[in-house]
Amino acid sequence: MVMVLNRKVKRTMAEHKSQYIGSIVLIILSCMIFTLFSILSANLDTNNRDFQKKNVQENAHFTVQKPLNNLESLEKTYHMRLEKRLSFDASFDHDTTLRLFSPSDRVNKPFIQKGHAIRKTDEILLDPSFAKAQDLSVGDSWMIGDQKFKIAGFMVLPDYMYPLKSESDLFSDSKQFGIGVISEKAFRQLNNGAASYSAHFDHNADKRAFKRAVNRTNRVTGWLDSTNNPRILFVNEKIKSIQGMTGSLPIAILLLTCALVSIVLWRTLKTEFVQIGTLYALGYKRREIMRHYLSYAWIVSFIGSVLGTAIGLIAVNPMLQFFVGYFNVPIITMNWNPSALLLSILLPALLLVPVTWLVIHRALRMSPLELMRGGKKKSKTGFLERHLHLNGLRFKNKFRIRELVRNVPRTLLMVFGVTFASMLLLLGFGLQNSIQFMMDGNRDANHYEYNYLYNSIKTTAESDGEAYSAFSFAPEGKTKNAENLFSVYGVHHPSDYLKLPDSNGHRLSLSQTIITRPLADKLAVHEGDTIKVTSALDNKKYEIKIDKIAQVYTGTAVYMPIEKLNALLDLPSGSHNGVWSDKKLTIASDQLANTISRKDTQNSFKAMIQPMQASIGSIALIAFLIGLVIVYVMTSLIIEENKETISMLKVFGYKQKEIYSLVLSSNTLLVILGYALSVPLIILSLGGLFRSFSESANLSFPVRFSVWSIVIGFVIILITYGISRYAGKRKISHIALSDILKSRME
Repeated sequence: MVMVLNRKVKRTMAEHKSQYIGSIVLIILSCMIFTLFSILSANLDTNNRDFQKKNVQENAHFTVQKPLNNLESLEKTYHMRLEKRLSFDASFDHDTTLRLFSPSDRVNKPFIQKGHAIRKTDEILLDPSFAKAQDLSVGDSWMIGDQKFKIAGFMVLPDYMYPLKSESDLFSDSKQFGIGVISEKAFRQLNNGAASYSAHFDHNADKRAFKRAVNRTNRVTGWLDSTNNPRILFVNEKIKSIQGMTGSLPIAILLLTCALVSIVLWRTLKTEFVQIGTLYALGYKRREIMRHYLSYAWIVSFIGSVLGTAIGLIAVNPMLQFFVGYFNVPIITMNWNPSALLLSILLPALLLVPVTWLVIHRALRMSPLELMRGGKKKSKTGFLERHLHLNGLRFKNKFRIRELVRNVPRTLLMVFGVTFASMLLLLGFGLQNSIQFMMDGNRDANHYEYNYLYNSIKTTAESDGEAYSAFSFAPEGKTKNAENLFSVYGVHHPSDYLKLPDSNGHRLSLSQTIITRPLADKLAVHEGDTIKVTSALDNKKYEIKIDKIAQVYTGTAVYMPIEKLNALLDLPSGSHNGVWSDKKLTIASDQLANTISRKDTQNSFKAMIQPMQASIGSIALIAFLIGLVIVYVMTSLIIEENKETISMLKVFGYKQKEIYSLVLSSNTLLVILGYALSVPLIILSLGGLFRSFSESANLSFPVRFSVWSIVIGFVIILITYGISRYAGKRKISHIALSDILKSRME
């Protein structure tokens, strides 16, 4: 008997194929995203940790006023590894910079991805992203200065996994900046280079004691912990964000699918109450009928999960290559994570089957007699319909409103589905608009073309440009993110190169102490507050009173008059360690810790926007598919439930256009409502997302949406709705006038 009953499954699914295909598409999307990001995040995280450990990633790097000569003694005393490293920037075509390092064999050891280590003086190792951007291969030759180098291989450095030119940069651009390693002999031939020191501390090492010891006989002029190094931090945070996406988005789509399938199945059961009652009368047991209807959920979940998991597996390698190109994490081992694959296949069934069981159980609680009579008939008008005064409305409007209030679950699912799809769509637009606004504000605040940072403190006046000072500090006490460093700038007032706006857009006077908005939010600081800070260079404690907050959204910084900062740090008058200029200055490279140009910043921003636009396209496609499935399935359900009504309207002489308007137009209001709800919801969601991101990054994202972005998003949703309406019209046109007579005869 069960075999006979199961033959009905294929026929029923074929009759209502649009609803079941829509459910399968949603499951495919969710399983594809789950498989893709679970394997991707696991491999990135594992390889990142292995790479950092095996290649001895630094805990900090620093510069000093005078060279250190007692490295071995310091290593033994303070339980650490310490290595001197030379570096200098070689420029090409005025737009491209290659930062060259001397070889490291104790800290920040290079990982050779392709080729071999340096064996000769004229050999060089390049980072793979830069080589790809410059169309270079292993074995090619490249000129640096007047010396030709042969590319021995491609390598990755543990402290340059996200290859930023400067710690203050936000985005990496491999077309404009890359890193390389050459031999020490080649360094002497090209340039002596600037010296810095990389430190890796043992678990029980006292970092503060080491810093104090160096400052007793020397002066630490720059110090950056790995926990505050954006070249390392950005990679770790990006992997965390991928791990977060692994669970949230697929589960949301699956929950949407559960609601959709439950409504579809309840509608199917309602049309088959008489058949179910007959099956009872023929001797079928309740568990056999239950098993039969549960098979619909099993089939939908199995087909969707297998196809989605397979597509996710196929997409792993291309996506992995994309992320490896985005930041340099070598893939040492590849783990396909069988447990994640198994969960991807089983998860839809684990969520879908229990929901389906509840729906079937609700129907099977009725007696066989009630089922054979078509189920329990509603004798009362619904609460919403009862309290709506529709007598004064035209028939068309009354019909549409009753369609909405007589099936509240279907109406709510329609609104929720459109809202969810619209939020996904607006997510990409919001990210792009907010980042554009943030960068425009940064460009308006900084008016220099070149920013030079020295590797030591200078006291002689600058002949060109405007001198400034910059030192790193950490917040003291129980403030949020107490480990995060920020910069305190000493600036001249007035300044030709720095214009900080207040909340009204007016220029703030630089004769007072000003904090940027990201740092104020991070430390929960208000105007007039005093913050306690610790110097990252010598661990001394200071207090700084904040006068104003600048509405600048990039950089965690405090600005004060340069002489006030020199007095606070007990430095000689006129001391500075940087210079802003509107033209390129001639400064020896061994005196510079870093050089930043406005053009570099603009180019890196453009490089970041390009992949974001591709991501926005992908998100828009997913949103389009979800919206199309939800609206189409709901439209199909409305048509199926009103099949007799549509047939009768045709008998009464209603034209096709009038029937289309009656049956299909009720969803128009729901689509508009769903999109309208998505706008404030995505603003709130992005606000929370940006706040969490700002806790670990030196910037604060303001949530901004352009009018055009909202309009374009609405047009895309309307196009999706229009496609669903067109398909619905075709279904209505296929309903014959005789269907009402056939229904009455049955």
